Amino acid sequence: MGKFQNFELNEQQRKLELQKHQRRMDLRAQFWKDMTDPNRHGSGEGGFMFDPALYRFQAMRASHAEYFKPTGKAAFWGFAILIAPVTIFYKLAKRERDGREQKYRNGEVSYADRDFKFV
Repeated sequence: MGKFQNFELNEQQRKLELQKHQRRMDLRAQFWKDMTDPNRHGSGEGGFMFDPALYRFQAMRASHAEYFKPTGKAAFWGFAILIAPVTIFYKLAKRERDGREQKYRNGEVSYADRDFKFV
């Protein structure tokens, strides 16, 4: 039972998938060979491996702001990640502090039992 029998591919699609797989394996082997070559410094290539995918990724990261398009989804995530947590934390801290201050003002907590005091 072969790898592609479960996917009901015709012969042409099967050959194409096998060619893509073989190309991936060849590129992987070539990259591994280049990365582990101890004599690379003698060939004048320098000390790093040129990886076009890495350079594309870095270029994308550097120019992301130039191609950003504001959408509703982006606005939602900006709100959910930046504004909502700060607002929620502020509301919770304010409620807790106001409740504690109210207890202090009503005399329910003695000065000696307060967490924060000036003595």
